[in-house]
Amino acid sequence: MHLRTQPQRQFWSPSEVAHMLGTHRTTVFRWARAGVLPRPVYLTPHKPVFRRAEIDAWLAERAAEREAPRDPGAATQQEEVA
Repeated sequence: MHLRTQPQRQFWSPSEVAHMLGTHRTTVFRWARAGVLPRPVYLTPHKPVFRRAEIDAWLAERAAEREAPRDPGAATQQEEVA
C-alpha cells in the first residue's frame, strides 16, 4: 500500500499561528500591526490568514538571531551611551 502525503498548506489561520507561537490570537494581530510579524492577507473581507512561507521565514530569522555569536563589545558600547 502506498501512502499519499498531503501537500503543505500555503496559509495558516491566526489561531494556528498563535498556537505555534504560544500566545493569544489577539497578540498575533497586535504583533502584525506593529511590524513584529508579517501582516496577514485576507482571503475574504473577514477571513485573515498568514502565509506559511512568511511565518516560516520569520521563525528562521528569530532562530538565526538566537544562534548568532554575540559581539561582546556591543553590550559595553550600549551601556556607555546610556
